[in-house]
Amino acid sequence: MDETKQISKIILDESRILLIFGAIISYFVGAGFVSYIGKNVDWFIFWLGLGIILMFFLSSQYLSLIFSRNPQFQSLEPKFRLKYKNTFLLLGLTTMSVGAISTFFLFYLIEDTMVIWFFLALLFVLNVVLVIPPCNVRNRGYGDLINAFNLAVLTPAFAQSLQLPELHRSLIMITFPGFFLLLSLFLALSLEKYGSDLQNSRLTLMTVIGWKTGMNFHNIFLLLTYFSYGIVALFSLSFNLLIPAVVAFPFSVLQFWEMIRIGNGEKPRWKFLYLSTGASVGIFVYFLLFNLWFR
Repeated sequence: MDETKQISKIILDESRILLIFGAIISYFVGAGFVSYIGKNVDWFIFWLGLGIILMFFLSSQYLSLIFSRNPQFQSLEPKFRLKYKNTFLLLGLTTMSVGAISTFFLFYLIEDTMVIWFFLALLFVLNVVLVIPPCNVRNRGYGDLINAFNLAVLTPAFAQSLQLPELHRSLIMITFPGFFLLLSLFLALSLEKYGSDLQNSRLTLMTVIGWKTGMNFHNIFLLLTYFSYGIVALFSLSFNLLIPAVVAFPFSVLQFWEMIRIGNGEKPRWKFLYLSTGASVGIFVYFLLFNLWFR
């Protein structure tokens, strides 16, 4: 494989398509809430805002790779490693520039911009400032925390604020518990690779806190997810917005049970864990989008 094809493959692998897809879904949740409360969605603003979100996400990922400690990259030939870093520097600066230009046009189209300024500043800090030295949080194993907050809270809030002058508290009520659900997802998906990640010095949230602590936190995050929905139910949140959590709950129970089994030393059933984890998140998101856009 020549250098160009090898770099192209690395770009495709490290662009984290599933994360980008998650950002798109999360953005649709925020815009769907606007539709849910009976307001019209400005589709030009919608697509412009989605483009800004994706540019922030991609620039964050590309810039973090320049400072990656992954042994896979450190073992590359010096000449190729330099080319690799220059490629991701160019990609990171390009995507960030496109996002900045899109933001410039956005402020000419929207009158009430204080809330949007706040979210854009937060996006910049979390996705750019914290991925480069001296912070370099993503390469220290805490990238999943940033990703979970981005997907569950920040992206839908930004999408809604583009369409409405004020952030609606009901949106936060239904999205913030998803932060814990996503953290449980990331921990569950990284458990099987824990040994190889340690051996290859790949830092993830699971390797940083340890497999036993990680499994305990996985279970705590699942409990916090549904405890949070129980709390917001007391604030007279519409039952339509609680249906996704109700439907996803049985699959989260299966996910919780399988993690307990593994923690007790029984043989891991990885496919069962992945299916139950994927189902708890996927079904939750499906019913949430359906209720927001079509009810």
